[in-house]
Amino acid sequence: MARKPFSARETIDAVRLSVDELTQETAFAALRNVITGTPVGNPTRWQYPERAPAGYVGGHARRNWNVSTTGFDSTIVGEPGAGGGEGSSRNEAISKAAPVIAKFDVAQGKLYIFNNVPYIGVLNAGHSTIAPPNFVEKAIQAATQISGGREVIP
Repeated sequence: MARKPFSARETIDAVRLSVDELTQETAFAALRNVITGTPVGNPTRWQYPERAPAGYVGGHARRNWNVSTTGFDSTIVGEPGAGGGEGSSRNEAISKAAPVIAKFDVAQGKLYIFNNVPYIGVLNAGHSTIAPPNFVEKAIQAATQISGGREVIP
C-alpha cells in the first residue's frame, strides 16, 4: 500500500479547519451559556410583585445577547418588560447569532459576544435572585473548559 506524500498545504488547511471548528464550538457554547444563564424577570419572585408593569413579560436582557465579527455596536432589541419570556427570548438570541458564529473563521480576527441592555452589569453583579453573581464570566469559563470533547455548562 503506497503512502500518500506529505503535503504541508493540506496539513495547514486541516489545522486551520480544526481551529475554526473549535473556535466556533467554543463561541456557540459561550453564547448558549450566557443566554441560558441570564435571568428572566418573573414578578411572582419579586419583593414587590405589584410593581410589575401591566403586561410585563421578562426576557429582555436574555434576548439582547449579540454576536459580531466587526466589534461592539449599540443594538438593543425591544423594550424592558416585552422580552418574550424564557424560551422565546433564548431562541431569538440564538437564531440571530448562530449564523454569525457558523461563518466565523479565525482569519477574520475576533468574535464579539455582547449585551447592551443598561442593566446587564447589575444583573451580572448579583442583583437577581435567579442567577448567581458573575454568571457571565462563569458561562464563558465553562465554555472554554473541554472535558471529553464536550463543553462544561455551569
